[in-house]
Amino acid sequence: MNIAPCDAIVLNWRDAESTLACAEALAAEAECRFIWLVDNETDGSLKRRVEASEALRGGRVRVIAEPRNLGFSSGINIGMKTSIESGAKRLLIINNDALIRRGALRRLLHVMGSDPRAGLVGPRIVNSANEVTSNGGRFVPWRLAVEESNPTRPDFLTWAAVLLRAETILDIGLLDERFFMYWEDVDYGLRANAAGWRLIVADEAVVEHKGGASHRQAGSRVVEYSAYGAVILAKIHRGALIKLGAMIRISKRLLGYAVTADWERLRAVYRGARTALTSDVRGAAIYPRDSG
Repeated sequence: MNIAPCDAIVLNWRDAESTLACAEALAAEAECRFIWLVDNETDGSLKRRVEASEALRGGRVRVIAEPRNLGFSSGINIGMKTSIESGAKRLLIINNDALIRRGALRRLLHVMGSDPRAGLVGPRIVNSANEVTSNGGRFVPWRLAVEESNPTRPDFLTWAAVLLRAETILDIGLLDERFFMYWEDVDYGLRANAAGWRLIVADEAVVEHKGGASHRQAGSRVVEYSAYGAVILAKIHRGALIKLGAMIRISKRLLGYAVTADWERLRAVYRGARTALTSDVRGAAIYPRDSG
């Protein structure tokens, strides 16, 4: 089978070191046409380091400088739009703290090329100890929870690393920018399944994901964004079960942080849920854009 190349999109936020390592691993894959680095809240240092890197020279790596911290959904959307406008037919979204292992990209592209209805193909994602952390998941509405269970027909694939068909994006759209960070992958999986696109896990394709770099920098805002996204998901997709699930999830988080006297995170969950509850979900990009 003739393997069609793809573009890769990586979002950077205050972590040039990890982003460069991710880009260098991608540059070693012959099937990667361009690597788009979306530099949220840029200070120019990432572009300078790309230009100084011998491994990244040659024009395949393009830095998109964004002066604001747009969050995950909006940042990735900028990269996807730019990539599709440049002619890309396949797009690999990968976290900046993830490393694609040799040959994994070719396996992902092979699986997508074997099925014209394969809209999203995900790798087997492992940690540094080679333990599987994600290979397709189920969405449980009544608990508003996700289960990483390697199902035959996943409800969603994590966007820590996922290959998309440009046709799928043109059909169902980009990431919903009402999600600043978290739950956008579940929302996209539900939308893709509803539109008849298949979500597939290519077990032989492996990506190592460290995780935690941006989380550590964001601090308690992580739980705020998660609470916000959970309520927004329930408001968008509606239904009694998912609304019940949102109530249960937020209540459990508030109770858990109260029991442990973690008042900072308790306040963060409250802020996120309150912001979502008072937001008009008909709009887009409604979460405050800031550098926090």
